[in-house]
Amino acid sequence: MEIGERIGRRGYHFMRGLPDAVLEVAQLSPVLPNRFLYVPERPALDLFARDLAIISVRKLRFEGTLACSGKNEWHLAGRLGASVVQQCVISLGNVRTRIDAEVTRLYTSEQKAVSAGPDSEIPANDSLEPLSPTIDVHEIAHEALALELPLYPRIEGAVTSPVSLDRPESGENYGAGSKPFAALGPLREKLGK
Repeated sequence: MEIGERIGRRGYHFMRGLPDAVLEVAQLSPVLPNRFLYVPERPALDLFARDLAIISVRKLRFEGTLACSGKNEWHLAGRLGASVVQQCVISLGNVRTRIDAEVTRLYTSEQKAVSAGPDSEIPANDSLEPLSPTIDVHEIAHEALALELPLYPRIEGAVTSPVSLDRPESGENYGAGSKPFAALGPLREKLGK
């Protein structure tokens, strides 16, 4: 699908799947903001879920603008909305989470966006990206979703049970304030003789 065919729907670059989720910088308007809308279909959503090691991505919508903000600089400002299903870290049940996040990137061809090597300093602005001939909206949405996912999803009301460090045979508590290595004293005396 050519970029001219995707423009429509109130001036949006409308994208549904992986092959057409790439914008060619040379075909974008340098004067007016270029609006985009990425609503992936089921195969792309399944790919998101597999790559992020979650149960499923039920819905995803990523829309925004890409505007020229200087010589060889493009500013992307968008909003990512997604509904995902993850596994609860306590009960292993399904946890549904709604994610709404602002996404910004500054694509530049200047050297400040590209690191020179392992000893180079990390720029303070982490939204800087090197400008290439294409901008992959799928990859931007993938990265933003990965950063916004809860690290330890929990079902509401799920609690962990307290950990007991009791020795079953003696009933002595080896919790806070106890001396767990005191049991090694008799062994040291036995080996010392």
